[in-house]
Amino acid sequence: MGLLKFNTSPIGIDWGTRSINAIQLRRTRAGWNLAALASMPRSLTFSQGTVEEQKEHCQEEIQQLASSLYRHGFTGRQIVLAVPKDKLLSAILELPPKAAQAPLDQLARIEFARVQKCEPHSFEMAYWELPASARQSKLTSVMAVGCRHSDSESALTPFEKVGFDCPRLDTRAAALVRASSPLLQGGTSTAAILDMGFSSASLLIVRQGMIVYDRLLVGAGLQKLQQALFERFSLTSEAIEFVFKEIGLAPSAEHQSVARERLMDAVNLIATHFEQVIKDVQVSLTYASHQYPDSPPDRLLLVGAGGSMAGLKEHFAKALKLDVHIASPSVLVTCPPALNNIADPSLVTALGLALAGGAL
Repeated sequence: MGLLKFNTSPIGIDWGTRSINAIQLRRTRAGWNLAALASMPRSLTFSQGTVEEQKEHCQEEIQQLASSLYRHGFTGRQIVLAVPKDKLLSAILELPPKAAQAPLDQLARIEFARVQKCEPHSFEMAYWELPASARQSKLTSVMAVGCRHSDSESALTPFEKVGFDCPRLDTRAAALVRASSPLLQGGTSTAAILDMGFSSASLLIVRQGMIVYDRLLVGAGLQKLQQALFERFSLTSEAIEFVFKEIGLAPSAEHQSVARERLMDAVNLIATHFEQVIKDVQVSLTYASHQYPDSPPDRLLLVGAGGSMAGLKEHFAKALKLDVHIASPSVLVTCPPALNNIADPSLVTALGLALAGGAL
């Protein structure tokens, strides 16, 4: 028997508002193993200054990241990035029925260009057919995503300057679905993924492994909640992080005995923030149930920085009457116990990018 060949994945890099996360995997006969992990906090001043100053600051952060990766055991120079959120183009298109033998690829590009008000050859795109819904239609419904060439070049150039090789861009939503695949199996085959980041949040509905719905939840990011806690209680950033991870919506008896009134005010403020999030999620779940009445969503996956908030999983499960799971590398791939933060749901996007096998 020959020696077992290990295949190393590209480095998935999730460039977030508060941190930069990176993951690399190694394939064995048993499946994917987490080979290396790194998380680098971003400077809070990165959004200040002129455009040129911001570009220079980002370039410095990328250089720091490059140096950090190899100290954390990463190998190779190939990376996978997600299209920046504000540069991603998306639309649901209605194309001729397949039976018409129409050139769907060409028609999809033309229709996407019309919707986005740009030239047909000025962007890269991908699209997939949506599963048949309760609403009968002779047309072919597809979801399309894309990125203008000018935007992809501006996203890739800073990484190429420090020697990284990025042959493809992925989408954040596709990365989340790809990484979360083990938790999407079985049941009704329809599930929801709530990605709670710092500056924004989004909700995906996934049917038979395909994204059928992608909605931005305005004001649902942790930044708004953090600001509210700061204004009400004058807490430091470190104290707010402690409140999120250790208290959240499930304060222990020990915590309550220290400062019950002040603590419960904070818990109520957090609960109020998530009331609107729950309403938004319920609207989306209702839409999905109407579209696919034979297989309504039966579970919700929590990812992103907010996914690890104490008591949030139970809070959502009670309010939505769904099975709720916290997705993290520790439950999605085999992880060496020596690596830190493997239970952090904010790392799922980087994991999905490392698993990317296709591109826009």
